[in-house]
Amino acid sequence: MEALENYSLLSRLFSTSLFSELIRLGHSRLLKEIWNSSQVLSEFSSESSFADVINFSYSILSKKYRNEYIYKNVLINKILLGTHSLKTSYMISELPVASCKADMVILNGTSTVYEIKTELDSLNRLERQICAYQKAFDRINVITTDKTNQIREIEKKLPQEVGILSLTSRGTIHTVRSPLSNINNIDKEVIFNILRKREYLSVIKKHHGTIPDVPNTQIYDVAKTIFSEYSTKELHADMVEVLKQRGTIMSSFIQDIPKPLKALAIKSNFSAKERQRCLDLLSYPIADLIV
Repeated sequence: MEALENYSLLSRLFSTSLFSELIRLGHSRLLKEIWNSSQVLSEFSSESSFADVINFSYSILSKKYRNEYIYKNVLINKILLGTHSLKTSYMISELPVASCKADMVILNGTSTVYEIKTELDSLNRLERQICAYQKAFDRINVITTDKTNQIREIEKKLPQEVGILSLTSRGTIHTVRSPLSNINNIDKEVIFNILRKREYLSVIKKHHGTIPDVPNTQIYDVAKTIFSEYSTKELHADMVEVLKQRGTIMSSFIQDIPKPLKALAIKSNFSAKERQRCLDLLSYPIADLIV
């Protein structure tokens, strides 16, 4: 198997589909395929723990195949858990914004979005993505490889107020330039459409004390009209607060899971029982999980 294909297969160890299968069945056909086909894992015994295989695989991918998962995981470990705290901050992965999906958004006292452009990615959609994020978030960053050519190409495509970060060969994050506040460019309608029904209704109740007493078929339009009456800064602050609440039940799981799996934990939608099962499975020998 070619090296790139081998690493691509190995990266599937960090998929929610693999973990969902393990949690549900106690074994995984995908894990068995990776185990039998990946040359990288040939030095391991089938009695090795699943956690040992995960840790080793992540180490290899961090050096040889830095895909989007690696970037997300570094952001979580270095910024969300390193600079901030789960007590005051929350990170959302792949948040729909306008016609795009934001790779990572950190919410604390404000909102900060990170668009990932790895050495494996095209830059074709970057300008459209940044335009969408400028309608929703206070601080906007692009994180990319530390290769000079790619950084220069990204600099040409971005407004000066957008920050640029690079993932170094040592696995650290280097600031090429810091982002400036974008709060005055935020679009009220875009914020409204980011929120779920119960979230935008909670914002209205906060300001008015009650929610609109109208039929369900009218609630969306009525709520959007009410939102247009609030100031942009108020709505942004409200968005930050309600989105942070999505992550309160996951904080202990994110803290307990090993470093290589932090990004998977945030992306997953496991129940409390499934989260505990996920943690338990890491101590199992591979032989028990590929029957």
